[in-house]
Amino acid sequence: SILIQLSGELLVSFAHFGIMDYTQAGAAARSALGTPDTPTDLAMTLDHKIQHILVDEFQDTSQLQLEILQQLTLGWQQGDGRTLFLVGDAMQSCYGFRNANVGIYLNVQAHGIGDVSLNALLLQTNFRSQERIVEWVNKIFLGAFPKAADSSRGAVPYASSIPIHHSNDDFGVDTVLVSHDGTCSAQAKDKEAETVVAHIQKLQLADPAGSIAILVRSRSHLANIIPKLKEAGISWQATDIDRLGTLPVIEDLLSLTRALANSSD
Repeated sequence: SILIQLSGELLVSFAHFGIMDYTQAGAAARSALGTPDTPTDLAMTLDHKIQHILVDEFQDTSQLQLEILQQLTLGWQQGDGRTLFLVGDAMQSCYGFRNANVGIYLNVQAHGIGDVSLNALLLQTNFRSQERIVEWVNKIFLGAFPKAADSSRGAVPYASSIPIHHSNDDFGVDTVLVSHDGTCSAQAKDKEAETVVAHIQKLQLADPAGSIAILVRSRSHLANIIPKLKEAGISWQATDIDRLGTLPVIEDLLSLTRALANSSD
């Protein structure tokens, strides 16, 4: 009962301030279409106007979004001139925190949406990476992904790619493992950072004009690497790495603001 009361208060606040959040936007769209048995005037109007629907990043569809799509395509028949085009890659599903469910992708791929059946087309050509990188990725991830699809568990098998860019040299993927005692101690983190910097220096010697990217799971994982880069005299560029409040210019502005606001500070 408390949640119902809070939900009502939230809707009142949305209306008062003229704003809404991501979840409410989807819920409002779903409500505006009605139900399969009692469609709204809006749903009836859209049914006569909409001829083609394109959905991108379909692997990150939520149940709410699926229901909206089902309502929009309700009554569509094969050959009536209306088309549904869904684009996605189940291996790239990453919006679980917004209730995305890759199992929806797998179910729709196999069974369609309502009376709308789909023809699945698997794109295998890789236009981005050179041959040796694609071959390495195919080899490693073929064994890392589940063998068969399972929509109930969100299990997605790996789909191999075919490279279009052939390699002119032997360069591909080089793996370096940094072992530690399992405690993630400061010494272990420093050792990892030193290994990264040494590898960068090696790459710079081989190709001084080349660019190098460091990929990490989160910004916090750069805490040990960036100081080591500075020690080695390696310049770097990044976005939103340092917290705004820790930048010297911000600290100076805060000090000036305090002094102007209070002469006793």
